[in-house]
Amino acid sequence: MVLGSTLLALLAFAPLVLVLGGPGWPNRVMLAIPALWALVVVLVILVAEQGARGTNSAAYHDTY
Repeated sequence: MVLGSTLLALLAFAPLVLVLGGPGWPNRVMLAIPALWALVVVLVILVAEQGARGTNSAAYHDTY
């Protein structure tokens, strides 16, 4: 699941890389920045999902 989310996030940034990437070293920079953003987005989504699971669990509702 994590791998699939990461690949989807990277694909979402692919057009930006193709548009902004120029010849030479800027290509490597333009490839690295969206990849880092994609990892941040995936981590935030995973943390949010874990938090939602924690508060929606049956054990949580049984205490109230």
